[in-house]
Amino acid sequence: MGLLTRILPKRAPAGAQSETLAFMAGGGAMGAHMRGLDWSKSPLGPPQGWPQALRLAVRLMFNTGHPMHIWWGPELICFYNDAYSRSLGPERHPGSMGLPARIVWAEIWDVIGPQIDHVMSGSGATWHENQLVPITRNGKLENAYWTYSFSPIDDDTAPDGVGGVLVICTETTQQVLSLEQYSKQLNDRTLVHVAAERLASIVESSDDAIISKDLNSTIISWNGGAARIFGYTEEEAIGQSVTMLIPEDLLDQEALILSRIVKGERIDHFETVRKRKDGTLVDVSLTVSPVRDNSGTIIGASKVARDITETRKAQDKQKLLMREMSHRIKNIFAVASGVVAASVKAATTPKDLAGAIQSRLGALARAHDLTLQGDHDGARVGNTSLAELVRTILSPYDDGRGNISIACPKIECGPGVATAFALLLHEFATNSVKYGALSDHAGSINVSCSAGETLVMTWTETGAAAEPSADQQGFGSFLVKATVGALGGTIERDWLPGGLVITLAVPCNRLKH
Repeated sequence: MGLLTRILPKRAPAGAQSETLAFMAGGGAMGAHMRGLDWSKSPLGPPQGWPQALRLAVRLMFNTGHPMHIWWGPELICFYNDAYSRSLGPERHPGSMGLPARIVWAEIWDVIGPQIDHVMSGSGATWHENQLVPITRNGKLENAYWTYSFSPIDDDTAPDGVGGVLVICTETTQQVLSLEQYSKQLNDRTLVHVAAERLASIVESSDDAIISKDLNSTIISWNGGAARIFGYTEEEAIGQSVTMLIPEDLLDQEALILSRIVKGERIDHFETVRKRKDGTLVDVSLTVSPVRDNSGTIIGASKVARDITETRKAQDKQKLLMREMSHRIKNIFAVASGVVAASVKAATTPKDLAGAIQSRLGALARAHDLTLQGDHDGARVGNTSLAELVRTILSPYDDGRGNISIACPKIECGPGVATAFALLLHEFATNSVKYGALSDHAGSINVSCSAGETLVMTWTETGAAAEPSADQQGFGSFLVKATVGALGGTIERDWLPGGLVITLAVPCNRLKH
C-alpha cells in the first residue's frame, strides 16, 4: 500500500472540488470520487488540460449502467464507473482510480498486458469470451472469468493515433462454474438418467435454437427456441431439410459445415445469416457439433443458433459513438486552428494575440459543452433560448467587425432539442471554418429565424466562395442528416457564387422535447 499511496492523486481542496467540469458531471459514487481527487498531482495534470478524446470517453463511461473501464495515456491511468466497481474488492476500490494500470493489475499483467499493447499500438480492438483472469479480491486470490472487449480511443495527438483503451466487460464466473459443475455431473454413470432429463428441459426452455440433423441435412429434432427464432413449429420442421433456413446465396455453407462434421470437427460461434418462415433474415451465431452413436460413429450434427440481432445493434451503436467521437475531435482541432488564425489577423501585439486566443478558445469550450447537454448531476437541464444558443455557438468566431449577425425571435427549446440544435450549429460552423466564410477574414455569417407552425432557420455565408465539401459525403453529413431526421425536420443547402445558404425547418411542436 506504500507505493499505491505515493502515486494515488490526493483529495482536492474544498474550493477545487466545487469547480467540476461538465464532462465530469454525474457518474454516481465514482463520479463524485473522481471529482474529489487532486489531478494536478497525477501524470495527467488538471482535468482542464485533458485531451477532448479523454473527456468524451469519461462522459460516455459515466452515462452508462454497463461496467466500463478506461486506461489512458502512456502510463495507462485508470478510470472506471460504479457498475465496474461492483466486481472489485477493497484492495482496488476506490484506490485504483487515477493509478497506472501496471501497478493496479500487476498480478495479471502477463494476461492483459499484451492485449493492451495490441490496442495501443493501433492494431485494433480485441474480444475475449469467458477468459480466466484471476484477481485478488477480499483478501484472497480468486479464479474469475470475464467476457470483455478492449477498444481503441482515437486521439490524433497520441502515438499510433490511440490515446487509450475503452474496456467493456461482464464477469461470467458464476455461469462458467455452473457449467463446469454440470459437466462433472454428466460424467457420473449414476446420474445419466437425471442428466438426460435435465438436458432435455434445458434444451426445450432455451432461448437459443437447438436443432439436430442427420448427415443428409434432414432435421430430426427442433426445440421451442428454434420455433421462436425461425417461426416453424416442431411439426413443420422435423423431416424437412435444414437448407430451408439458409438464404439462397449462402447455401454452399451447409456443404462446408457437413464436410467438417464428418471429420469430427466442431464449429464454434460462426456468425452468419439465416431465413425465417416469413422470409425475413436474422443474424445468428452458430455452434455445430458432431453427434455419435454408442460405437463412436458420427451419425449427424447438433446445431445451436443464437439470435445476435441485438448484439449487432449494440456493436453498431458503439462503432457509431466512436466515429462520432473521432469526428468531433478532428473538428475541434480544425476549429481551434481557425480561431488562432483569425486572432493573428486581428491582433497588434503579442499580449492582444494571447488574450484573443484565450477568450475565443474559452468560448469554443462553452459552445462545445452545449452538444453534451442533458442530465446534470441527476437534474434535468431546463429550456434554452434559441437566440442565446446560436450566439454561444458562434461567439468564438466573432472578430468584432460585425462578421457575425443573429436575428432570432424569443424561442425556447427543450433540453433534447437544444442539444440537437447545438450539434447542428457546431457542425455548420466547423464546415465554415474549413471550407466557407469563416476560412476567409472577409467572410461573414448571418443566422435568422422565423416561427409559425414551423421554425425556419436560415444560415447565410457571404464574402467567400463556397462549394460542396468532401465532408458532405462523410460522417459529418451522416450526423447532420440523422439529427435533422430525429427532429422531424428538413434541411436544404444552396451553394451560390458568393457563399452558402442553409435552410433548416423544424415543426414548432417538436421544440419542447
